[in-house]
Amino acid sequence: MLQTNPLQTGSPPPLQYYRSLLSAREQTAYDALVQQGYRLLPASTIPNLSADGLSRVCSALHLDNPALFYLDYSSLEKRFSPLLPTAQLRIRSLYPEQVVAALLRECEDWGRRALALLPQTPLSEEKKALWLHDIVAANVTYRDISLASHSLAGVFHNRIAVCEGIALAFKHLCDLCGLRCIVVVGSLRDSPSGGHAWNLVQLDRRQLFVDVTNDLPPDGRREPIQRTFFARTEQEMQATHLHPPLDEIPRMMKFAAQREGVLL
Repeated sequence: MLQTNPLQTGSPPPLQYYRSLLSAREQTAYDALVQQGYRLLPASTIPNLSADGLSRVCSALHLDNPALFYLDYSSLEKRFSPLLPTAQLRIRSLYPEQVVAALLRECEDWGRRALALLPQTPLSEEKKALWLHDIVAANVTYRDISLASHSLAGVFHNRIAVCEGIALAFKHLCDLCGLRCIVVVGSLRDSPSGGHAWNLVQLDRRQLFVDVTNDLPPDGRREPIQRTFFARTEQEMQATHLHPPLDEIPRMMKFAAQREGVLL
């Protein structure tokens, strides 16, 4: 049994913005499922939520915690009695426990190597985020080959991922660096019917958008990394991206516990 997620050891906890949008009962379920996921427990006791409430919890869990990439949210099994306020919830892992441990070690090593390359001179938060943007962009090809392409494992293990996996990987590296970052889910204006994911990160007291996916070289070609979609303001992003209102994000980032430096 995994007692802790190796990617979390010695690191600041991820910024859990989407948890903050849940009700109190949903947050209780969220916290229980985080512990269940990190320890690979067979089941956890949660408040007896509706299907919609449970869906909101799983979505928040996925977007806030990239290191829980191995949880199979489609396998949820809830057992409850109408007479009780709680329920037993099971979530299966996408991989056997030995494979999960190996993937976590690989992701941890990848993150350590990436952060070890950070220049030793003091960097502003924006320069640090730019370094992480370039590291991810230089080491991933955009393609959907499996479910892993939508997660941290797609970037760190296969080096092949789609926007969701790329945004989660960038958030994870920001979490390791102490940068406050969330995944934003929306769409592109030239393709409003298709989903897209990117990031919002607090850089030197400003909330700015980063879309690593749209800065990738086309068709996996090794061309110079683009920085067109790095550190863009809300007004600049509106020309190309559509997303739900994010009024709560600046407040959430402002009052999140501040962590400085690379904590590895």
